[in-house]
Amino acid sequence: MLTMDIDSKKASVWDKCEIFINTANHCLIAITTFYLVWYCLQNYEMTGTLTQHAWITTIGYQVLMAEGIMAFYKANSLTFLSSKREKNHYHWILQVIGGTMALYGCIIEIIDKDRRNLAHFVSLHAIYGLVSMACLCITIVSGLSALFSYEVRRYIKPVLSKFSHNTLALTTFITGMISLIYGWTGTRWARLYDPGNLRYMSSWAIGFIIVFTCIGAFKSLIYQAIGVVKLFLTKSDKENNEDKEKQ
Repeated sequence: MLTMDIDSKKASVWDKCEIFINTANHCLIAITTFYLVWYCLQNYEMTGTLTQHAWITTIGYQVLMAEGIMAFYKANSLTFLSSKREKNHYHWILQVIGGTMALYGCIIEIIDKDRRNLAHFVSLHAIYGLVSMACLCITIVSGLSALFSYEVRRYIKPVLSKFSHNTLALTTFITGMISLIYGWTGTRWARLYDPGNLRYMSSWAIGFIIVFTCIGAFKSLIYQAIGVVKLFLTKSDKENNEDKEKQ
């Protein structure tokens, strides 16, 4: 029987719910991704680049980025036995590969549309994808500052760099996943090749994946936000005391 870092006897009801939800989330990710890849392979000859765009971005966002976000989550069934250093490595490897796949998948679709003289970023699917791509590029920079927060602490406080990175990363992931939902429900490609209800079921599953994946990250974000507020309050008090001393 697996031994969690949370003692099963002392674990609260919510702790146990988090473990169950996290395990269910891994199952949802696997099932929906398998279905989409199978679906894309069935129609690859008819849709070509569009199909390639769909499965590459799905694996990038829904599998690699999602698992990368959950790497630090204490209730994550895949990394709870790993050390903090190992979790950090998992996070970076998964995010770099996932982000690269997401960017590549978007770029090949942009090039293909340009080749066919089609309008860019018209649908909600495309707009959310564009926002996610822009946030992803900024997240890479903020991620470097978070990774080397100790080295750059003279210029930016670690809690501030980690808070900004977490905020941008969640925005990147959520907007990218919303784009996937609109890809299932709002594009002609999905309506044409999957006229049944499976695409709507997959969209609901993706919605649950967004929520379940971000539980741990949102908890960290709240603690980081409190740390940022305390940082600015301390700084403000210090400046007020210095002004009083000068007077």
